Amino acid sequence: MTWRYCRQFELREALAHVDAGGIAVHESGQTRGGKPTAHLLAGSRGQLMTAAEELGLKGRYVQMTNRPHFDLFGDPLMTALRKCMAEEGEPVAKCRICGCTDANACPGGCYWFEPDLCSRCAGVL
Repeated sequence: MTWRYCRQFELREALAHVDAGGIAVHESGQTRGGKPTAHLLAGSRGQLMTAAEELGLKGRYVQMTNRPHFDLFGDPLMTALRKCMAEEGEPVAKCRICGCTDANACPGGCYWFEPDLCSRCAGVL
């Protein structure tokens, strides 16, 4: 299964990727606790459960227009985005303010608040 990240306005692209047997992470355009959310989309329940297990998710799925999906936010969303970026040959996630990465975190540690913003810098904004 190949993974692809699609922005909110790219729903057609996300669904086409799923129809071709892939996994899509599609921006929902909504937030939960001030953090962005997305949908993990797959063509079948089995594919969705396999993808969810790769992200460490446990729980139930919901139907959306006859397509199973999980709502993603927080750490599972950041993990999914990094997986998509790696498969698409994108550069490693990097904070847009301080430049920290997974391999070179801020002193004292940080986590991904947004796909390109660490938790330390989010407190500065």
